[in-house]
Amino acid sequence: MSLDWLVKTVQDEHKCLQTRAVKACTSRYIENLISNPRILVKALQEELCKKLELGMSLKKVATTKIMAKRIIIKYGFFRDYVLELLNTNPGTTVRIDVYLEISLSITIIKFRRIYVCLGALKLGFKVRLRDFLGVDGTFLKGSYPGQVLSSVGLESNNDIYPVAYVVVEIESTSSWIWFLELLGKDFELGANSKFTFIFYRQKLKGKDLSNQIWECGRATTVNHINKVIDELKKINEEDHAWVCKIPANIWSKSLFSGMFVEI
Repeated sequence: MSLDWLVKTVQDEHKCLQTRAVKACTSRYIENLISNPRILVKALQEELCKKLELGMSLKKVATTKIMAKRIIIKYGFFRDYVLELLNTNPGTTVRIDVYLEISLSITIIKFRRIYVCLGALKLGFKVRLRDFLGVDGTFLKGSYPGQVLSSVGLESNNDIYPVAYVVVEIESTSSWIWFLELLGKDFELGANSKFTFIFYRQKLKGKDLSNQIWECGRATTVNHINKVIDELKKINEEDHAWVCKIPANIWSKSLFSGMFVEI
């Protein structure tokens, strides 16, 4: 059964009276809007009415303020958590990034990011694991939204070995640079490092295209790779152009001169 809809008539001018009673505007929703935890309940109610044009009861506004304060108090124990990590895990690296939110009445220090690399995992990776790092990110849900960016290695039996992680506000160029720079300092990565990095393992569209891309990487002679790339052009010209822009010596066995890790 089709779920398509066809709109035949649109009346874009309305004369309906605006309502300020919105059932979806619960205490848990409004708690995200509080920027000044010291604001009085009555003043907060007036601010919500003025800025968002919402009619809220004093009871609901008071509940909102209590919920927001609980989150703020929990962030107050954040540095204690970091100190506990450092005391119980020798060699651990923890970095916190904060920023200032300045208003007319108050200046607030707010959490932005945290980087954690446990000492035992760091030492184990340096001593026993292959020079391979995979990095990726995922979303956080619940009371503390954001994203986790993580780095993992591979054990000798190909099991995942956690290395380091960061909790960031969003996945962006800035947050990735911050993470990778700290990761580089912990593992002494530089321009001449022989590490293999893998960022995404997304499936390609179509089995033929996927097989052809991997065949390009596995080619062990120049003639072989040229033949495979020509065949790739017949399947998808855009992917062929994309592959040709990347120097083959950094991704194909036929021209690769450095160390590589089989995974």
